[in-house]
Amino acid sequence: MILRARKALGKEDKAKLMDIATRPWTYMIFFGIIILGVLFVNYELKSKAHAILVFISSTILFIALIVLGIWSRVSTFRRLMKAELPKAYIRTVALWTTIAFVAAILFFIWIMNTKDTDFDDAREEARYSLVMDS
Repeated sequence: MILRARKALGKEDKAKLMDIATRPWTYMIFFGIIILGVLFVNYELKSKAHAILVFISSTILFIALIVLGIWSRVSTFRRLMKAELPKAYIRTVALWTTIAFVAAILFFIWIMNTKDTDFDDAREEARYSLVMDS
């Protein structure tokens, strides 16, 4: 399918496709740093299981963002239509990208709202003993 797209596009567009193909590594490095930051902060603040869940949701989110980034870099739908890609293919990619993006955001919100009871109990005990000592 990509070969058919490359044949239908001009030489300039082939160079742009190659440029797009190398872009995900830039995105992955950038979002990887953000994910490691989130993981570190969350690991310091909450339990390991909670940090792992945040890591998984962040990974899903940054994969969705990479796909959206690649999708937006291809100069809109006109060039894809000229490349004779089936409309069903375009609709499928757009649909799954949207679903992955929304699912990652909802999963991330759900994880951030869940509470780790062991951590909260330990924090309350520490507060109580601090108040009683003073």
